Amino acid sequence: MITARDENEYRLTKYLLSNYDKSVRPARHTSEPVNVTFGLALTQIIDVDERNQILTTNCWLNQIWLDYGLLWNHTEFGGIKVVRIPADKVWRPDIILYNNADSQYNNAILSTNVIISSDGNLTWLSSAIFRSSCKINVAWFPFDEQNCSMKFASWSYDGFRVNVIIQTKEGDLSNYVENGEWDLITMLVERNEVYYSCCQEPYPDVTFHIVLRRRPSSTCST
Repeated sequence: MITARDENEYRLTKYLLSNYDKSVRPARHTSEPVNVTFGLALTQIIDVDERNQILTTNCWLNQIWLDYGLLWNHTEFGGIKVVRIPADKVWRPDIILYNNADSQYNNAILSTNVIISSDGNLTWLSSAIFRSSCKINVAWFPFDEQNCSMKFASWSYDGFRVNVIIQTKEGDLSNYVENGEWDLITMLVERNEVYYSCCQEPYPDVTFHIVLRRRPSSTCST
């Protein structure tokens, strides 16, 4: 049985996507950037590969931006203020892990829905297993401490077109599951802007610094 809400949601989805072009950057004016708030929740340290210099993590990503092409008057659609549609139907920021060490990176991020509010705000929550390059120094093994970074930035847009903003100055560890071999000391976040000699535009990134300390007891037990 089709309810009134189902019918309104169907009409709303058709209304939003009928003349929508996901290849167009959704800024209000072409001279303005799309501001993307970027957050990362670290849920697990899966592996620290000293030999290949790779850190493997399980993460949740949170990206929020405003799309002026996805606005609606909720009173015209049965009071619906939020709708969820597949992420591949809308424009998304091409923010990637720059120090990626995974040849299968395209398969690392789970495809999910985006949450769209009637005011045009989009929230894209996704899950990923990342393999990032990290300079691992075991000179002080088994009492070593490692500082690994994960750098995220747009692949094709400069900061005048896609402006990446940090969500918090500390990474989200609220769902972190402890690792048996490594203690997580801190995860701090910083935003950087790089300028190149060729260009006037800034190239911003959001970098997460993960500090790990090896548990000596884990080496003794093995």
